[in-house]
Amino acid sequence: MVQKRSELKRAAATLAALGLVTFAVPAAAQTQGFNPGRADAEKARELAAQGNCGAALTRFDTAVVRLRTDPTVRRDRGKCHDQLGNPMPAIEDYRAYLSMAPNAPDAFKIRQRLDALESEHLSPAVAPDHDRDGRKEDIKTPQDLEDPFAIEDPNAKKAELDDEYDPVVRVPARGWLLGPYLGWRKWENDGPNFNDTLSFGAIVGYAYRRGAEFEFRGAYLKTKSESSFGGASGFGISAAHYWKVGLNRTRTLELMLGAGFGFERQETSGLGLTFNFFLGRLNPMLRWAVTPAITLQGGPEVGGGAVKADVAGGASASAEEVLYYGIAIAALWRFGVGSGDDRHDTVDPDEPLEEEDLWDD
Repeated sequence: MVQKRSELKRAAATLAALGLVTFAVPAAAQTQGFNPGRADAEKARELAAQGNCGAALTRFDTAVVRLRTDPTVRRDRGKCHDQLGNPMPAIEDYRAYLSMAPNAPDAFKIRQRLDALESEHLSPAVAPDHDRDGRKEDIKTPQDLEDPFAIEDPNAKKAELDDEYDPVVRVPARGWLLGPYLGWRKWENDGPNFNDTLSFGAIVGYAYRRGAEFEFRGAYLKTKSESSFGGASGFGISAAHYWKVGLNRTRTLELMLGAGFGFERQETSGLGLTFNFFLGRLNPMLRWAVTPAITLQGGPEVGGGAVKADVAGGASASAEEVLYYGIAIAALWRFGVGSGDDRHDTVDPDEPLEEEDLWDD
């Protein structure tokens, strides 16, 4: 009895240590986000500054979708349309810029140019019949805008982005996950006298909303034994459901809790015994999205159930209870994201977490 208590205490200490190791993810990952639109905007401005507005528009179109809260992208795309003689798209972009940044330093000149375009291309009922703000400066052509596509100093650009937040894309809410996993478990039982089991296989998962997903595992199992039959090996399958909570606004860090069940079959290498396991498990995990497509995850695992031994020749033993604890880690590839909104869902990473960020779908 004393020896059994000592073993349980060692098991609890081991499980606690595994949990601490699993959750030791760099703190810097909490602020990591993804911003695919910024490079598109800078490349578009570079092409426009070189006089290649036709090529720049494609990049501007992508940047406008990905940086929906950045008014300067609308302004600069409007300038490109203006240079190419596309008045209606230019009017639309200039209007959007002024509505998003009415007090910008260049707002007056953009308004003047917008007035000129509206007066020329819209009916009198729509076009304004007076100068905005009562100022006399005329902006009659796109060339009247000073340095319309000047490449900004990187330090000045960084200071501007510090004042107006740099939006980043959240990890997609929905999609498939696929990848390898590795598991280890320690058995606590008086039946088959198993010691350690190592499992390696594959995970297929499907996130059907931001806060929940299904998971299916298939694995090869290799077990050491404390008895004379020399260990066992076989296969296992399981299914589980996970509930997820975001730890930052971009959802690059998520805390997960899974509950599931499975079946395992292992055969001994010496005595012709076959063990059939029927197991349930609980699995808290920490998930870290390294990129929108690559995810690392891991955490402790505890479970239990029943095992029944079959002997060669048809004989069988009664079922016995088994318990185990261990750890599982995986590297997953995310694919098949369902909607465009998922791919362009931007947030301000510097804002504090709110309840809707934790459970938002």
